[in-house]
Amino acid sequence: MTASATTKTVRLSKRLSVTITVSSLGMSCEWDPAFPDKLTTNELHRYRDARDTVVIEVAKSLGGNAVVIES
Repeated sequence: MTASATTKTVRLSKRLSVTITVSSLGMSCEWDPAFPDKLTTNELHRYRDARDTVVIEVAKSLGGNAVVIES
């Protein structure tokens, strides 16, 4: 059985972009270039907006709710 996935790529700043993929296997992020030591405040806001958009799309397609827990 293959997992259907929802993917979104977002440029967070001039220096950084992220591709977020959510499937039945979970969520993954691919950073370009590699994940930096620290995100700027603006990059963090843009990342969270993109992540939330992908998670909401998946929840709607499944007809349910989704929860994201940050640590």
